[in-house]
Amino acid sequence: MIILKLLDSKYESQLFISNYKTIILYSFLLAGVATLLTNYEWIGIVLITYIILLKVYGEKFFLISLIIAIFTLVGEVNPTLRLAVQIVAFSGLGYLFIEKYGFDFSAYPKIPSSIIKFFTLFYIAAIISILLSNHQMIGIEFMLRFTAFLLLVYLFYSLIDSNEKVMLYVFSLIVAAVIVTFGSFYTIMDTILNNPSIFMIFQSRLGGFLSNVNAIAAFLFISTCLITVFLFTEIKNYKKAIIIFIITLLLLGILISNSRGAILATVTSFSIIFFCLNRKLLWGMIFMIFFFVALIILIEPFRDFFSDLIRIDSGLSRRNHLWNLSFNMLKDNFWFGVGPGGWGKEMFNYFPVMLSSWEGELFIELYSQTLGKNNSHNFYLAMFTDLGVLGFISSIMLPIIYLNIGYKTIRLAKSYQKEVYLLVIGITAAGAGMFVRGIFEGISIITYGWLSVDLPFWMIFGILSFYYLKLSNDGTRSTKTTDT
Repeated sequence: MIILKLLDSKYESQLFISNYKTIILYSFLLAGVATLLTNYEWIGIVLITYIILLKVYGEKFFLISLIIAIFTLVGEVNPTLRLAVQIVAFSGLGYLFIEKYGFDFSAYPKIPSSIIKFFTLFYIAAIISILLSNHQMIGIEFMLRFTAFLLLVYLFYSLIDSNEKVMLYVFSLIVAAVIVTFGSFYTIMDTILNNPSIFMIFQSRLGGFLSNVNAIAAFLFISTCLITVFLFTEIKNYKKAIIIFIITLLLLGILISNSRGAILATVTSFSIIFFCLNRKLLWGMIFMIFFFVALIILIEPFRDFFSDLIRIDSGLSRRNHLWNLSFNMLKDNFWFGVGPGGWGKEMFNYFPVMLSSWEGELFIELYSQTLGKNNSHNFYLAMFTDLGVLGFISSIMLPIIYLNIGYKTIRLAKSYQKEVYLLVIGITAAGAGMFVRGIFEGISIITYGWLSVDLPFWMIFGILSFYYLKLSNDGTRSTKTTDT
């Protein structure tokens, strides 16, 4: 659908085909690479094929392939490949940015003032916390990585100049989410072969490309919100069937991840979407929820199945211990926190269980897997323990800013294009779900530059900001014209 529209350029194809000299050049280059890389010919073939496609389709193909690569290749698949994708991302986006805007700072895309105020407070909190921290070098490293991440986010944001570019981003995110879901399905098949038990599948919490299942679930949830709203457009039945299939696929991916935070976020966001677009569907969803709750309460087999499915027996999955750990840490670091990256260094001073116990060993394993990142399993508590009171204030400030921009943009877009109006509702709902999820999960909003984890949220925030400024400016110009 969108991809055909984006890549269907008869003029560009004919231009490329007519340029026989270019084809001959690439053919010799491909042969040369194949000769040099005797045992790795596929690398040269993939590289040359990519260059050819890049030559044909230009910026659109680069952005689509880059976004998909970021979410499918930067996990634990291959550290070298991850580094290569990051280098390509910064260099490629930087080139496109300079080509578009040059060094004329006045031409650089503006950012909503409320977002600038948030980051001003956030960086003030971080600087003070680092200066008073016992782990200054780690704090500086974390903030440098986060600053580089924000630069990448701004480069993506700066290239948004039309509805077509927005839809290109949305399409790329959805395609990447589908690929990630198939990665989870592959892991399921492998698990079934080794242990053919449905309960083992869900208890194993399968992710696929990333070891952090909660991060994958958040990405799938955001992508589900982006595509769900397009069911409310006037489209042909076969296109609607494709959208329903993709939504079902992504929802299955969320269920497979068994992330209760993502499931809660999905219910929250779908409630907002249905409230804005179809109240009957909202009431239908509420009825279905009550129906399943009644089944779970009244019928023991359903109760046992549901209990195993969402791991009721594990309670908060030791979140209560992590919360206690963080609250104990706050008793000694209330005002300024332990600094970015300091939580992992300080956690053993506030350990809520014996290190030699079974739960203690699980915490040690958690520490090694997350490289000491803040594991408070609560976004607001993580910001509090890292950056103190100012960090907690900024964590409350962020959802207020996001939802305020979203609400204003929805009102502005209602009299604009329906496609934009629907997308803005989906993005606002996704953000609301993420902040509700933040009560039980600390990642996927600000994880100090964890690229594939935080980028989905900040990409949709960038799209929302683009429409907010665009529609606000259009409204202002329209008012001035009318007054004149």
